Amino acid sequence: MVDAPAFLANQDILEWLSRETPEPILEPEIPIIDPHHHLWDIRRPEDVCDAPAGFSEMAKGWRQKVYMLPELLDDLYSGHSVLQTVYVQVWSFHRADGPQAFRPIGEVEFAQGVAAMCESSLYGAARPAAGIVGLCDPASPSAGEVMQTMKTVSCNFRGIRIPLANVNFDAPEFVEGFSCLERLGLSCDIFLR
Repeated sequence: MVDAPAFLANQDILEWLSRETPEPILEPEIPIIDPHHHLWDIRRPEDVCDAPAGFSEMAKGWRQKVYMLPELLDDLYSGHSVLQTVYVQVWSFHRADGPQAFRPIGEVEFAQGVAAMCESSLYGAARPAAGIVGLCDPASPSAGEVMQTMKTVSCNFRGIRIPLANVNFDAPEFVEGFSCLERLGLSCDIFLR
């Protein structure tokens, strides 16, 4: 469907994939909503804004250095009937400046931009980022304002994702920020890292 740019940084993974025998597509008529995908450009992981400790070193080991809309579309149109996807945060495209708590809003704006591009049908029938999950620390004094801003900048924003290592469930500030999720009608995904 889409001719993905051949990013030089992706040559290793593309050569490896070209040697693989494609698996048969099972039940291609079943409509699918992909509940979890990311988009990134980590050709220079040390420049990723707002990344957690250890992210740069971990990302240097990723074989796929660039995975953006063209690469996603190649996967979506590889034979399955993927109708929609949910974009989940991965520390991509955070704002480079401004208050720390508000920087992840940039990733939600980015994902909403991808969704808007695909709403045009220019890239086919699939609707990537029909749901968007961003990053917000519920213990932050600005948590409610950050989540409200994410809802404002993205009609597809559905909730937040936080690393388990960052969660103190008993802290009053966490409980207060976490309560904003219900008030705003949002979900929370807590993950191990």
